Amino acid sequence: MAVPSIGADPTGVMLSGVHLLLARPRAISAERGWNTVGRITGDDNHRARSKYNQVATPTMFVTYDMPQASA
Repeated sequence: MAVPSIGADPTGVMLSGVHLLLARPRAISAERGWNTVGRITGDDNHRARSKYNQVATPTMFVTYDMPQASA
């Protein structure tokens, strides 16, 4: 399924929803002086990873979730 175009940039080029979703955090980070924006997705989420690979550099970090200790 293709993501529909839902916006336009100042040059008149249509932007997809995914472009808009990625553009806002980038704009906020620039406003706040942050030098990076992190994204987390599943290893098996090939569609998202494909898009992220176009606009960002994968990191070498691996994340883990540790359950709460039993009382």
